[in-house]
Amino acid sequence: MLAAGDDLDDEMKYQHKLSQFPLYRWMSRNILTIKKTTFGLVLLLNINVMLSTFDQFDIAQTVAGSSGFDLGQSSGITIFLGIIVMVNYMTITAFMVVSFVPLEVSGRAGQGSSFFCFFYF
Repeated sequence: MLAAGDDLDDEMKYQHKLSQFPLYRWMSRNILTIKKTTFGLVLLLNINVMLSTFDQFDIAQTVAGSSGFDLGQSSGITIFLGIIVMVNYMTITAFMVVSFVPLEVSGRAGQGSSFFCFFYF
């Protein structure tokens, strides 16, 4: 139980250090909203891809060979939504890595593992 107390103390110190950054506080308050928004955008992206029609393209045209080649509005929406979804995924992943990975690694550091220890302050 005393070892768990030391781990809890380390975790609280680490969270206190992170809470000094305004971006971390904002992300902590809004991470659930960001996750739900990302889920909704993924649904929209999937619906857009599912309902896209690609029969409007002329087989003879190629991207490199035709100056008038147009990807179409649906492809533009797909690319736009895809970029937003990827940025959201990277933001969520970065937040989780900064928040939780150092705590897990520091708990294992005493057991001989030093994986991702460079994240710990």
